[in-house]
This record gives sequence, C-alpha cells and structure tokens, in this order.
Amino acid sequence: MAILVTPIPGQPKAAVGLPADHVIGVTGPIPAEYAQSQIIQDHLFWVELCTVLAIALILGLRFRSVGAPLAALACAGTAYVLAVRIVAPARTTTCSWSAASGRKPGGGRCRTRSG
Repeated sequence: MAILVTPIPGQPKAAVGLPADHVIGVTGPIPAEYAQSQIIQDHLFWVELCTVLAIALILGLRFRSVGAPLAALACAGTAYVLAVRIVAPARTTTCSWSAASGRKPGGGRCRTRSG
C-alpha cells in the first residue's frame, strides 16, 4: 500500500511505500546506542592519545618543566590501573541496602553476580 505525502508545500505529492523503496536503516534507541558505542570504540585510542598529549603539552608549557607533566600523567596512570584492577572486579558484587531502610552500606546482604 502506497502512502502519499507532501514533503514540501507547493511540491507534487510523492508516493512512499512502493516496492521500489529500500530500507535505509533501523531506528530507535537501541540501534542508536549500539552505533554510538561502535564509534566510540573505534576512536577511543586516538581520543586517549590526544588527551595525554594535550595534558603533557599544557602542563609542560605552563610550568616550564618536564617533571610536572610526568607527575600528573603518573598519577593518572596509577588511578587508571587501580580502577581497572581493583574497582572493576568489585562491580560483580551487589549489595541490597538503601538509606531509607536505615541500614549502613556494609550492613546489607551482598552476593556475587554470576556471568
């Protein structure tokens, strides 16, 4: 079944939904989020590299030394390693507590997520 639409006032009507029409893409939040995550993953290395170089350049020019950018990048590198090695594995543990229940964060029931 063809649907007649008028895309621009004053233009002739165009038929949409004819067998010659082709699917252009998929719409909705899930395909959009997937496409966005793919773009981020494809360009993440270059964003991180440019960020590190910008930090080194800005701090090096501002403080006129090599030590300042190295110290800042060493701190950031240490924080990254701690986040990846310590915090990320802790995500597999879930605790059931809330401020409304009056229980302390350590007083809830905790279990390890599987999978």
